[in-house]
Amino acid sequence: MGVVERCAYEAALHEVYGYVCSNFTRAEPRRRAWMYLCHLVNAPDDEPGRRRHLASYDREQRADGAQRLLTSAQWDEQKVRAELLELVIARFGGVGGALYLTEVTFPKKGHQAAGVARQFSVESRRLENCQLALVLLHRSPNGAVALVDAELYLPRTWAGDVDRRSKAGVPPGLAYRSKSRVAIAMVRRALGAGLSPDVVLASLLCREKPLLQSALRTVGLPHFLPLTADELARVRHVSEPNRMGFAEGFAAVSESEQRRSGWAYHYANGRGPLSGAAFAALSAQAATMGRQWAGVREDVKLDRYEVRSWRGWNRHLTLAMVAQAAVELSRREDLAAESPAADVLEGRWAV
Repeated sequence: MGVVERCAYEAALHEVYGYVCSNFTRAEPRRRAWMYLCHLVNAPDDEPGRRRHLASYDREQRADGAQRLLTSAQWDEQKVRAELLELVIARFGGVGGALYLTEVTFPKKGHQAAGVARQFSVESRRLENCQLALVLLHRSPNGAVALVDAELYLPRTWAGDVDRRSKAGVPPGLAYRSKSRVAIAMVRRALGAGLSPDVVLASLLCREKPLLQSALRTVGLPHFLPLTADELARVRHVSEPNRMGFAEGFAAVSESEQRRSGWAYHYANGRGPLSGAAFAALSAQAATMGRQWAGVREDVKLDRYEVRSWRGWNRHLTLAMVAQAAVELSRREDLAAESPAADVLEGRWAV
């Protein structure tokens, strides 16, 4: 970020952090959290091999205090997320717009970090040793994008490994859930917190995608899902007449798009006719959200964390959500005033 952008970010961060900082009851973690948030967007350019922890002070040689912020300091990351979402709704709007669900991987060399396993990365299109997470973004009708939820995926190999789970601090009651089940829980949390989107756009590679399809239909949310050829067969198999009066349809993607993304078909479900224009507009909106998600990853250093525990990862992502809200707030004057698919969403795709 440039000097002007940095100043705008810090000004916005004062507002956003002021809304959630009461959760840091002690002065030390409160200062550490502020430092962490500043560096999530403007990390110091340290020499290779001498990279400091994001929450380290200038003259510190050890990262003990910074590590405590993410592991043992007394603050409730779930409460911070809840209060942050209240602010996002108040500042950007919670009615209308779109929710965007996607997955992200964090390559890792070791095997001790929570949830790390050899898994398929949709980003590199190959198997990698990595952590995998689902993220949920909300785009308001005026174009503001906010990272509103993130959850680490727990692979099957971790489900019954009591010793490994204990060392990584995985909650004892957390069982294996497919990506679709995690996604359903995230959407329900967003709706329960006050978001009321016009449509859900998802980009997930998951064998149980029909579960997500069914859950979104049950709560009356129009949705748009890209599918592989294998997923198409499973989704068609469970398709049934919609009792809520929704129409559904499938469309094949172009060969160039299939080579680029790996998706073979698009599936849409919503009120009103599913014309070619409706599919094209929803596809364009999903592509826009994908590009905006890439921008979020560039603005906020989601990959830069140095903790192995389940709680440490969740706390890092919580602070990243705070930082991203401040970045978006600092850019409000430059964003477009309306959603790119507003003409499709209005009327024909209203919930």
